[in-house]
Amino acid sequence: MIKAEVNQNILSGAHRLSTRTLAKILRLVSQKTQPHKDFQVSLAFVSPARIKILNRDYRGQNRVTDVLSFAFQKASSAQADQLLGEILICYPQAKKNAQADGLPVQQEINRLIIHGLLHLFGFQHHTAKKAEQMFKLQEQILNQIV
Repeated sequence: MIKAEVNQNILSGAHRLSTRTLAKILRLVSQKTQPHKDFQVSLAFVSPARIKILNRDYRGQNRVTDVLSFAFQKASSAQADQLLGEILICYPQAKKNAQADGLPVQQEINRLIIHGLLHLFGFQHHTAKKAEQMFKLQEQILNQIV
């Protein structure tokens, strides 16, 4: 199982993440990736300015993005209950993405959490084949939430 420490101080009450939904996401991702291990992750919502700086500094892309993941260690070698990594989500960018796609914002936030978690578990989308695998799993998990 995955345990999460969540910082959503910058979000107003109506935009806050449901703890029930988050627990379901964590359980489903755990079942699909590392079902016999316990991990901790940090999840924080950050401003567009903050995520732009981090995206520039760590990925060389000087632009706002919706989600960044920072793995502190490989899931395969992590000890039980260790902090696996951190996921940062930019709510305003997620909202723009959702509006552009005609989706509820919460669905996009759920997708970004799943996406970030999959990155922490070693999934990547640098090649077409890896992207197909990652996005297929991402959408399978997302469809089990709604």
